[in-house]
Amino acid sequence: MVERYIGGLKAHEVHVMTNLLACYTDTEKFFGGSIEARVLSLREQYKDDLEKVVSLVLSHIKAQSKAKLVLAILDHVKKTGLPVSNSESPLFEVTRNLAALEGRSSIQVSLKAREVLIAGQMPSYEERLIQMEAVLKASMGNTYHGESGLGQNK
Repeated sequence: MVERYIGGLKAHEVHVMTNLLACYTDTEKFFGGSIEARVLSLREQYKDDLEKVVSLVLSHIKAQSKAKLVLAILDHVKKTGLPVSNSESPLFEVTRNLAALEGRSSIQVSLKAREVLIAGQMPSYEERLIQMEAVLKASMGNTYHGESGLGQNK
């Protein structure tokens, strides 16, 4: 139990969210295009384990309700500023995998994942405010218009 929280509550939160998003990705990555073709492909791929095929198809049937949960998780990730911009973060990897989904049932999830990735790369409001203040302070000087030539003796 202690190992789960080794990085603190925030790290545990990231770990749980990453696992939930990865479960969705692991199921939906098989279902882009025609469902009949995908089921036949899964049957070929898992000849020895047809129960896995059945569980994947049954899980995919509820893709719309799962997508609502995934969209809520992605909204939470975006609002709380969890580490999506770090390319070594598992959350970044799973969000990138969500953005790469091609199935019709996962279009909204894919778009939201792309939005979260883009938002994660933007600087925060505070960082932008500090940058703007620095630019404005640097552009303002102690000289006024027409003073540049005063006080110089030749």
